[in-house]
Amino acid sequence: VLLSGYSPFMGEDQRETFSLVNNADYDFDDDVWDHVSDDGKDFIKRLLIKDKKQRMTIDEALAHPWLNGAAEKKVKGKKLSTAHHRDYRDRTKHKEDDGDALPMGRLSRDSAVFRKEGDEGVLVRKLVMELPEHAPVVYEPLGDVTGFEGSRVQLSCKIIGKPAPFIKWLKEGQEITEDARHRLSYKEGVATLQVTDLEPSDAGTYSCQAVNNLGSTETAAE
Repeated sequence: VLLSGYSPFMGEDQRETFSLVNNADYDFDDDVWDHVSDDGKDFIKRLLIKDKKQRMTIDEALAHPWLNGAAEKKVKGKKLSTAHHRDYRDRTKHKEDDGDALPMGRLSRDSAVFRKEGDEGVLVRKLVMELPEHAPVVYEPLGDVTGFEGSRVQLSCKIIGKPAPFIKWLKEGQEITEDARHRLSYKEGVATLQVTDLEPSDAGTYSCQAVNNLGSTETAAE
């Protein structure tokens, strides 16, 4: 819509539009797409793949020629028309409730992606956004900590993967298991190791490993 003012899923009515969206059935046959570059249309195609595992990842999208500047050499300098954007605005504008939502909120509310046809008419439905499956990634590494004999310390790091990774803590390469002095947890991407009643022998290098079926990662501190 931002490129052409026209949705590639546009049907004759809301029911047909929803069916096209749900089945990822679209085309660029309308003449409004004639002045959109092949790179631009390829970028859209690679994002509108029904199987999320086959879609571009964030890194792949950022590296696409249409975004990374490689496409600039192919630009012919012809300005895109905004006539269809104005038509789209006029078709979708709610004159009776202009003040009830910002434009982006109104677009989200009325988008066919958020609606479904039921026996009682058009019903709002919940849309869940999901990241594609990926190997664990360290977002916040472990940091060095200092403690005194008899006190308590806590080491934590943020590691996220999909599916959720298996977390293992190690000291000098030896796995740490939970006991009266060691408490381990992993919640909402944060892995935590708590050591109580510190002893001189607790000094050393600690590492946190995360593994799922797509790969592994590790972060360490003292």
